[in-house]
Amino acid sequence: PLHEKKITLTIEAGLSYLLEEYTPNTAHKYITARVQTGIKWTPWENVTISDRLDLYPGIEENELKMRNEASVVFDLGSGWGVDLSSVFDYNSDPTGGKKKSDHQLLLSLNFKFG
Repeated sequence: PLHEKKITLTIEAGLSYLLEEYTPNTAHKYITARVQTGIKWTPWENVTISDRLDLYPGIEENELKMRNEASVVFDLGSGWGVDLSSVFDYNSDPTGGKKKSDHQLLLSLNFKFG
């Protein structure tokens, strides 16, 4: 059944400390700016659609990291739910010959306690 359609928009900004370590003794630590936007929409009582975008533009280095996660969550009742997510990661200056971008599709079965 349809209910009151609710849309939530969030925006955050500030500084972050990033630590990247892919193999032992290869730590890359630095301070970066951080901008996060998010939108969440509940078109039906048991369905939630959301998108979250995290940007990390470099302060001292000319570098950009980005992560975007879009999800559709179906509430099955009794604490159970199904989540379908698309995750896109981007790094303008990857280390160790890695690709600049990566994409994942995730399907998960969730249970909420309480």
